[in-house]
Amino acid sequence: MKNDLIERVTYLIERDELNKRCRKKEHIYKKCFLMNQLRKEELTFNEIGSFFNQHHASVIHNIQTHKNLMEYNKDEYLSVVREYQVFLVDSKYILQPRNIIDDVNNCTSLYKLLRVKKWIAEGRYKKLNEIESVTE
Repeated sequence: MKNDLIERVTYLIERDELNKRCRKKEHIYKKCFLMNQLRKEELTFNEIGSFFNQHHASVIHNIQTHKNLMEYNKDEYLSVVREYQVFLVDSKYILQPRNIIDDVNNCTSLYKLLRVKKWIAEGRYKKLNEIESVTE
């Protein structure tokens, strides 16, 4: 699914020439939207920047711009990126739930244990009663 999203985004970038410099509002809105979608799929800022021929700092700025537009100018912003929303709607990447027991047992450093803590906060684990039924 992740590769499908990347293929769709690459198609839109090439079709609308989003990898070239342009100061038009519609062009910027579309870039911000696509960068945010790629970031949701956990691509790094450098990976996202490589699609648009931009530096990682520009990607960070554009993702922040997306958040600001969603908060303060949502109607206009969504009207510009509506086509992209429809085009990408069925390419959502769904994270599979993780097993906390396996992840804790595989922790060999404090860093890995902190990563498990982060995943708990994100809700990426199965419910505890589902885990108990699997381990019995």
